[in-house]
Amino acid sequence: MDRLTRRLRPAAVALLALAAPLAGQDRTDLVERCAASGAGAIACRDAAFGVEAVIGGVGSTLSGGNEFPGSASTLGFRFGTTPRVAASLRLGLADVSVPAIDGTGAESSETSSWIPSLQGAVAVGVFDGFRPRPTVGGVLAVDLMATAGVAFLPSGGGYDGAVPAFGYGVRLGLVRESFSLPGVTASLVRRHGGSLRWDGVEGLAAEAVELDGVTTTSLRATVGRELMALGIQAGLGWDRATADGTARAIGGATEVAFDGFSADRVLFFGGVTATWLVTQFHGELAYLSGYEAREGGASGGVYDPTAGSLLATLTFRLLL
Repeated sequence: MDRLTRRLRPAAVALLALAAPLAGQDRTDLVERCAASGAGAIACRDAAFGVEAVIGGVGSTLSGGNEFPGSASTLGFRFGTTPRVAASLRLGLADVSVPAIDGTGAESSETSSWIPSLQGAVAVGVFDGFRPRPTVGGVLAVDLMATAGVAFLPSGGGYDGAVPAFGYGVRLGLVRESFSLPGVTASLVRRHGGSLRWDGVEGLAAEAVELDGVTTTSLRATVGRELMALGIQAGLGWDRATADGTARAIGGATEVAFDGFSADRVLFFGGVTATWLVTQFHGELAYLSGYEAREGGASGGVYDPTAGSLLATLTFRLLL
């Protein structure tokens, strides 16, 4: 029992660190605050759309799809005593749409950018799990993970440069892949991104959004199995990106401060893994949902927050 407690203690600490309050402000709250600054209704709505799109887009770009690409099973232990370790390098490309604010006061159209990202990660198995039957293992197995990455935000899209981020998380195995069963896991990861500024697509300083940093909480459920020498993984995820910062709508007399503004997205992802000895190459495509609908819907040419987007990643993984 003492041995089990020692192995599970790191996972418990990670879960406690991740278990921060998830409630925050939303688009409606920001519009109300903005209106009090003297800006018009359309300008305030555009500013709120911009804040939501930037926070959610940066958060999703840094998070990607599958948090542990290459296998839907936990790492486990080598020879039953030595924890396995995996290191990976992931290149990502995310489609991020924002309102094309032009300062005319008219309804904003939509513009999008493909934002590249790079992430390095290390994961280690800390508990090998239970084996209730000879062919069923890895039940409640635990991996811990640490990440460091960067999103290369385009200056042409109104951003002020790249945003670094670091993260940590835990993966829980429901069952390890075997001849008769696929691997199934669930993961929880928290990432903390650096500060950034967005001046609108036209570079309007009066429309600036400044963020103290984007924190993203990511939940993933993944299932996978090897088929004909290739590993197939698919899953469902949820991201909540939050940030503190300020925004100024065109015509507003003062900046509007916000705390814990949140943007939620659901995603579906699927990928294929090729394995050679202790190395793996994993390609993946994800679809991310949009945000809440705008009042009155969206007409042609007008920014639509409910529109989904795509994200693609390519990962090199080394298993030790």
